[in-house]
Amino acid sequence: MTKKGVIIEMKKIYVVNKTHFDIGFTDLAENVLHKYCHDYIQNAITLAEDLRKEGKDFVWTTGSFIIEYYFKNMDQEACKKLDDAIKKGYIRWHAIPCTFESETMTPQTLHYMTSISKKLDARYGYKTTSAKMTDVPGHTIGIVDELYRQGIKFLHIGVNGSSSIPEVPDTFLWKNGESEIIVSYSDDYGGVIGIDCIDNKLAFMHTHDNSGPGTKEKINVFLSKMANEYPDYELEMTSMDQFANEIWEVRDQLPVITEEIGDTWIHGMMSDPKIIRDYRILTNYMFDNKIENDDANFYAMLVPEHTWGMDIKRYFSDYMNYEKKDFQRARSLDQITDPDLTYAYGIVKDATVGEMQFTYNEWTDRSYKFYESSWKEQRKNIDRAIACLEPEDQNNIKKLIEVPYHIFENQGIECGLEELISVNGYQVMFTSDGSINHLEKDGTLYFDQDNKLGVLSYTIAGQNDYDNLRYNYLRELQHNWWAIDFLKPGMEIQKRIQLNENFTPHVVKLVMENDSIIATLKYSQRAVEEYGAPRVVKVKYQFGDKVEIALLLKDKDAIRYPEIYSFDITPRLNSPYLTKIRKIDTVISPFEVVGHGNKLQHMIEELIYDGSDKKINIKPMDAPLLGIGTNNNLSYNNKYHQDNNKFTFTLLNTTWGTNFTMWYEEDIFARFELVLG
Repeated sequence: MTKKGVIIEMKKIYVVNKTHFDIGFTDLAENVLHKYCHDYIQNAITLAEDLRKEGKDFVWTTGSFIIEYYFKNMDQEACKKLDDAIKKGYIRWHAIPCTFESETMTPQTLHYMTSISKKLDARYGYKTTSAKMTDVPGHTIGIVDELYRQGIKFLHIGVNGSSSIPEVPDTFLWKNGESEIIVSYSDDYGGVIGIDCIDNKLAFMHTHDNSGPGTKEKINVFLSKMANEYPDYELEMTSMDQFANEIWEVRDQLPVITEEIGDTWIHGMMSDPKIIRDYRILTNYMFDNKIENDDANFYAMLVPEHTWGMDIKRYFSDYMNYEKKDFQRARSLDQITDPDLTYAYGIVKDATVGEMQFTYNEWTDRSYKFYESSWKEQRKNIDRAIACLEPEDQNNIKKLIEVPYHIFENQGIECGLEELISVNGYQVMFTSDGSINHLEKDGTLYFDQDNKLGVLSYTIAGQNDYDNLRYNYLRELQHNWWAIDFLKPGMEIQKRIQLNENFTPHVVKLVMENDSIIATLKYSQRAVEEYGAPRVVKVKYQFGDKVEIALLLKDKDAIRYPEIYSFDITPRLNSPYLTKIRKIDTVISPFEVVGHGNKLQHMIEELIYDGSDKKINIKPMDAPLLGIGTNNNLSYNNKYHQDNNKFTFTLLNTTWGTNFTMWYEEDIFARFELVLG
């Protein structure tokens, strides 16, 4: 810019054009991906060419996933178009493939996900240093090491518009040991990012869920608006990398965060316990056997991606049929009708467009089966990943995934409750709910009457739980969609479940054979027939160098009411705050979490307690969602739970809506390992 012959260097706003990418949600995942490949990428190319004619350099930024997917699935002519567009600078990727529930990842997936952008960088001569995840409110500090190792300098997190925002500075340096990355938070998908120590800013021209790159008219309106608001700045449409590189140079001037943030959405990942179990078996097998297979990793990576089905608001508008008999009738009819949704207006009467939100979907695919098909579609990613491996590995993994029903066969000597049993160097006693209320080894008492091992809990969440979530977690309530995504509209008129209900089973048989004890348990008829408790419950303890636990919940009905199953391990601990957890191979304290991070639940690989009184290591092999003090994510209050030695592992959680599995009728199998010393 010149003024009276003097060249003035203007400050810049780097404008990033981006679309929030859900692999599903707005439609079946296969249809969403088809739309990106056959429409949106070509639209972005056309848009860039049109804007170039106006002297504007449009760049569409995407996660690296869709670029890789396009090259894998499109024909040679289409791939040539994208290749040319990338070379011309029309389309750029950032360093993360898509938005993840990051702590769901195993180390195998975390390492693979950054390799996609690395491969594209090598092909096109770029050095990608920026990344973005949108919607999910928070992530684990466990990602910092890998991002830092891969040269990623900057991560932008755009928080879902109604979720609590972690109490962190808008922009900060997130440090884990010697590793560090700059993080910027926005209270929505995008916004303008700026800090005092550099002149230039970053702004997002963000289109919403799977809506494509926008139009020339909308982009010009946005640029005009920005020019009016920031008259002293030059607007440059580009990727996030320039801003990332500039802000990196002043990182020592940023506030530093060393605590965990965590993910307040993480409970949704246990709405389908089978897919989580299968994913962990698959990726851990590949890691243990040093299998490097990009195609298998590519599909496995889609399990921790944050979209697990279609939008409840758009594809499932039944807010009336909560009672079990009503739910079963409606599900068998399979066609949702207007009377099934009408009561929901009541809970959003203060919303400006509530009625339109609920009723705009008129097509015949508004049905139970179609909605359920989007959950089944998610499971296919595991099948695709396994199919990419060698036949021997495929067979081995499939055998590991099979539920070993035979291990629960009741044979041996029948034992009594409240009776001290000696088994392979352990002294154990079982109580009527099937838990162990005395476990002693080598003179150390690990569990007692007040601190039990293996309490099975079955909870039906109540309206009181959702009221708590509404007032303690949600924000920006002038929107209307939060009510459907986060709550259970219509449940407030179900008199049965205004308060949550908790059920515990009772022992019907206890059998010891060699170094194993098997407990057969039963829930009340009410829990089974009116709700969804399993008809068969078995827990097997094997006492050796470690205590190996296997449990089976068999023959359960699907219900519309939100369910939480958990398996509680509550050891006697002198200093519970010494407890550490491992997430994505990073050891952290569950008691060092930022405000409005997740202080209650963590997806873990192991729990470690190393005190002067005892040492305990707990590994959840199949059910990795740990609650500290509670299994109920709806009890969110931005505080740690007072029962800080109660470690509750979620077996199933269907409390959320949005696009997660909302009812479950399959058998649940989970294993745990305890090392006591």
